[in-house]
Amino acid sequence: MSETCAVCKKIKETKICKVCGFSGDVSINKDVKPYRKKWKTKTREAKLWAQEMEKKYDIFIDPRDGKAYKTIEINGQVWMAENLAYTIGGRYYKDEPAYGKKYRLLYKWEDAIKACPKGWHLPSLEEWQSLAYMGNRFWYCKSLMAKIGWADCEGTDDYGFAALPGGHGRYKGYSDYEFFHDYEGGYWWTSSERSAYKAYYWYIWSSGRGYKKHCYKNSLFSVRCVRD
Repeated sequence: MSETCAVCKKIKETKICKVCGFSGDVSINKDVKPYRKKWKTKTREAKLWAQEMEKKYDIFIDPRDGKAYKTIEINGQVWMAENLAYTIGGRYYKDEPAYGKKYRLLYKWEDAIKACPKGWHLPSLEEWQSLAYMGNRFWYCKSLMAKIGWADCEGTDDYGFAALPGGHGRYKGYSDYEFFHDYEGGYWWTSSERSAYKAYYWYIWSSGRGYKKHCYKNSLFSVRCVRD
């Protein structure tokens, strides 16, 4: 069973195409065929790129749960090339495990700050900025974006960081969250605090722009770990 794609022959309840990774509302209307053809081409390109990048990745096994993560050295630092999926303190986007297969988990800041395994840490705002400057302009982050999985399909993934748009969760009260921007925006916590109630995060939109922002610590964002 293909579980969609050819490209994205979706059944209504499907949230993510498990073949190409596309998520969101994809019409099968004939009027959008040119876009779908472009997506199919990008998917093929991305698969070839992934095969090439596999030669550069190392693998780290988290001793806490046995999960394996690709790692990549960028500008003298070793980063996880995937979002963290350590379940303690983590939460799925929209609380649906299907999203976790691609985007992994979202965390509140107080859980994110202690979620990375021993020998790794939640990167500071300065470490994120140093990474973003690899693209010459800190706000231009297409070089960090995965080649597929974004709304406009235009990441270049020059360094193998493979950032994905996992969206975020906003606290509504009484332990309830509302979720936004999967496949449009990626949000990653930093260890840097703004105040007792807020912390900085790094944000990449599907246009390729990246920013530092700050938000309440009970928000739910992704986590990337960097080696000590």
